[in-house]
Amino acid sequence: MSSIRVLAVAGLVAFLALPARGAHASPEPPVQPRLYPVGGRFSLAATVGISVFDTLTRTGTLEVRAGWDFNEWLGLDASVTGALSGHTALADRIGQHVLQTPPVGTVDDLSDLWQLKAMVLAGVRLAPVYGKFNLGPDLPIRFQGYLWLGGGAAWLDRTSVVICRNVTSREEGTCGDWLTESRVAPAVSAALGFRLFTGVHGAVVLELRNIVWKDDYLLGVDRAAAEAGNVGGQRAPSPGFTNTVLIQLGYAFIF
Repeated sequence: MSSIRVLAVAGLVAFLALPARGAHASPEPPVQPRLYPVGGRFSLAATVGISVFDTLTRTGTLEVRAGWDFNEWLGLDASVTGALSGHTALADRIGQHVLQTPPVGTVDDLSDLWQLKAMVLAGVRLAPVYGKFNLGPDLPIRFQGYLWLGGGAAWLDRTSVVICRNVTSREEGTCGDWLTESRVAPAVSAALGFRLFTGVHGAVVLELRNIVWKDDYLLGVDRAAAEAGNVGGQRAPSPGFTNTVLIQLGYAFIF
């Protein structure tokens, strides 16, 4: 009987202790709301960019962008971009080498020589990622990751590095009049970016953007005729596409 009494008393004590333990247990933490909501708000941003993976051309950009966030994960942006572009050292060396050889036979112009001068884009911004990281014990940074898809028009210039209409020095490989062209072309763009919020009304913008347009260049150009001012040849039937990749950094004001 003593064993049964001991077990009964132990069971009763355990039962009575359950509510007390439940009362002192910490509740599950609630889901923290977004500290910087953007849904239903307008934004105005400015960014500077520089091209990466350069081969024959290099590009620097200045962009002004206006956006509207329909909700916390879907937005629409429109932007105007100005660009400063030029040839890389590799392109200049190729041109010098070509001019230093006798103008015999035909030559094909190079692809991917179109330089971006200006651009207008519009597109959709999908931002399913929202989170936080700490730069220090008292410096939490809240961010929004997004994918951007859109298109528009690009103003392009092209200066050949193999078709010269006036050779100034064969020995030094210098040209006084390279073949130049200009055009406006459709462009499509995709970007992966982040908004790093600095407060309710602003965020640092960091973005990796790819811009694509159709290439265009000449094939079978007679060098001697071109140097006499008569550029012939025919357009490449399948010129492919030019990809320009930019890293962009800027700031967005959110109203």
